[in-house]
Amino acid sequence: MFWERFYNLCLQNGDKPNTVAKELGFSTAACTHWKEGAEPKSSVLIKIADYFDVSVDYLLGRTDDPQSHKIKNELIDTVNQLTEDEAQKLLEYYQLLKSARK
Repeated sequence: MFWERFYNLCLQNGDKPNTVAKELGFSTAACTHWKEGAEPKSSVLIKIADYFDVSVDYLLGRTDDPQSHKIKNELIDTVNQLTEDEAQKLLEYYQLLKSARK
């Protein structure tokens, strides 16, 4: 899954995988390993995700939404700005939603 996502992102940017790999400091042999099914280690995945502005989960095929990381980050930023009272109300609302799903 990783290779397909990486390859398609390269094409969408008008680049070739080997060119992107070199630009990010990886060998062309790394591309060959990825093409053969190897998954990059986490530090490499993060670098690639940052380069393309997509989530690591998208690169690994865990989500089909390449921008899912932005929604989560926005939510975290919003929650961090809440007062204690607002945070408590949000938690109660979340628990209500969660129990309604069951």
